[in-house]
Amino acid sequence: MRHVVVGTAGHIDHGKTSLVKALTGTDTDRLPEEKARGITIDLGFAHQTIDGVNVAFVDVPGHERFVHTMVAGASGIDFALLVVAADDGIMPQTLEHLAIIDLLGQLRKKLGFSMIFISHDLSIAAELADRMITMYAGTVVERASVTDLFYRPRHPYSVGLLRAVPRVSGALGSVASIPGSPPDLMRLPVGCSYAPRCPYAIDACRAADPPLVPVDTPKHQAACIRWKHVAEILGSDAEVPVAEKLA
Repeated sequence: MRHVVVGTAGHIDHGKTSLVKALTGTDTDRLPEEKARGITIDLGFAHQTIDGVNVAFVDVPGHERFVHTMVAGASGIDFALLVVAADDGIMPQTLEHLAIIDLLGQLRKKLGFSMIFISHDLSIAAELADRMITMYAGTVVERASVTDLFYRPRHPYSVGLLRAVPRVSGALGSVASIPGSPPDLMRLPVGCSYAPRCPYAIDACRAADPPLVPVDTPKHQAACIRWKHVAEILGSDAEVPVAEKLA
C-alpha cells in the first residue's frame, strides 16, 4: 500500500482541525487545554485510506505563538493542505497570503513538490493549481483540469461557484450567489445533496445519490445525472470561460 503524509497549514480558526475530522472522523485536538481553549496547541495526527492509499494527516497549530510547533509538523510531509476560511472576506493579510501563494507556486515548479489548496476563491485556485476538485456537503461532485472546470463545468454547483467569480465584463453587481443554504451534514437529504438548491434538478435527482462518472473525457468527472443538460445550457463555445458566458 502506498503511504503519503499531508500537513495542514492556515490561519487560526480557519477550520484545519474541523476539516481533518470531516475527512477522517478523528478529532486531532486531544489535549484538555486544546478543548478548553478551542484552539490547536500541539501536533495532531489522523489517517484515512483513500483509493488504496494510506493518507496520514499532521494537523498543526495556526496561532503565531506556536509557529515553532507548526514548523516541526511541516517537516517530512508530501502534501501541504492549505485551509482558508471563506467567510473572512478581504483582510489586511490578503496581500500577504497572495505573496505566499505566489512563492509556493514558484517553489512547486522549482522543486517539483505537490500542494493541495482549499478555497472558495476559484480565481486564486486557478492561478496555483493544475487540477481542481469541487466538493459539496463533504462529497466530491466534480474533478477536472483547471481549463475544463472554467470552460466546461458539468456540475451545477461548479457553475454556481463560477457565477460568483468577479469579472471585468458584465453589468455592475452581476455577481450572483447560490440561492438557499448548505445542508445539515448530520441530516443530508435523500438523493443528490445539491438538489434542493439546483435549478436543473428533477425527481430522479432526489431519488438516489449520483455517482462520480466520466463526462466529456475520462479525466473529467462529475456526480450529476443532468450533466448533459448542463452542457447544453452552457453551449459549445469552448473559447469563452463560463463566468463570462453568465455575465
